[in-house]
Amino acid sequence: MRYVIIGNGGAGVRAAQAIRARDAEGEVTIVDRETYPCYYRMRLPDYISGWRERESVFFVDGSFYTENRIAFRSGEDVTGIEPESRMVRLAGGEGLPYDRLLIAAGARPRELSCPGCGLDGVVYLRTLDQADDIIRRGRGSRAAVALGGGLLGVEMARAFNEMGLATAYLIREDRFWPQMLDETGSAMVEKVLEGKGIELRKGEGIEEILGKGGRVAGVRTTSGAELTADLVGVAIGVESNLEPLEGSGIETE
Repeated sequence: MRYVIIGNGGAGVRAAQAIRARDAEGEVTIVDRETYPCYYRMRLPDYISGWRERESVFFVDGSFYTENRIAFRSGEDVTGIEPESRMVRLAGGEGLPYDRLLIAAGARPRELSCPGCGLDGVVYLRTLDQADDIIRRGRGSRAAVALGGGLLGVEMARAFNEMGLATAYLIREDRFWPQMLDETGSAMVEKVLEGKGIELRKGEGIEEILGKGGRVAGVRTTSGAELTADLVGVAIGVESNLEPLEGSGIETE
């Protein structure tokens, strides 16, 4: 039996472990565009804030794949899936045949759309490479703005603050994470943030990212306020990585 798993995150790796426990002889292949062993994305804010060492973000190390006889096709992009021929197509043109296919491709950050959103210094936090990039940029920065009223938004604000940056945190809603917390819960989180010295600006988004020489210099908020910033961290949701399914006939939604 040939098993192909698209995605080397927690779902993909846990599935590979379960398959191997039940099928000692099957061929298991994991395909992922990143080059690292599986890691915890939720630990990335702790890594950039200095709470954790880089190695602590990994769920497994490279030996995991060898020991479990899993072929890890790292740094590979899946461009298509052909269910009728049971084939996964890779960017280089190679086809991976399968008997069983698991799609655990995850998601990518939803990008901000406003004037200046392409300036150098607008950052997202979804991958280890992005975390390394934020740490590097933070060393030469003094101020940051975080945007996003959910868990990752608040974690980015917290991490920027703990990196020693003057931090403003913008939430479009009238309080923190109203989809998940009641007013008391939101108020408790807001109190902690303000106690750390984070400037909390509720009911505000980003109207424009201001630049100088191609780099971020600040933001203009939807209220018209201008805030100085060297970094703008965006956490406004994610979009599923469904591109390889286009034209395959596989149902989504």
